[in-house]
Amino acid sequence: MNRVSILKKVLLQHGHCETSTGGSRQGVTRHPSKWKLWAVVLATSLAMLLEIYDFPPYKGYVDAHALWHATTIPITYLWRSFIKYDAKFRTTYSMKKVK
Repeated sequence: MNRVSILKKVLLQHGHCETSTGGSRQGVTRHPSKWKLWAVVLATSLAMLLEIYDFPPYKGYVDAHALWHATTIPITYLWRSFIKYDAKFRTTYSMKKVK
C-alpha cells in the first residue's frame, strides 16, 4: 500500500466516526424526523465501504468509485430533506417557546 491509499482510508474512517457520533447524538432525541438522520448515517457508512474497499470495474463499466458517486445522490436528497424539516421544526418550537 502506498501513502496516499493509507491516508485516504484514515480520512474516510475519520469521516465515518464523525458521522456516526453526530448521528448517534442527534438520533436519540425526540425529533419527529430522526429516522431520516439515522438513514443518512447508515447509508453514508455503507457508501464509504465502497470507497474504502475498492474493486475493479465490473465488465469494464462500473467500479466501486462510480457506485459511490451514485449513492451520494439519494443520500444528499435525504439529508436536505432532514435539514429542511429540522429548520421548520426548530423554528416552530422556538416560536412557541417565545409566546
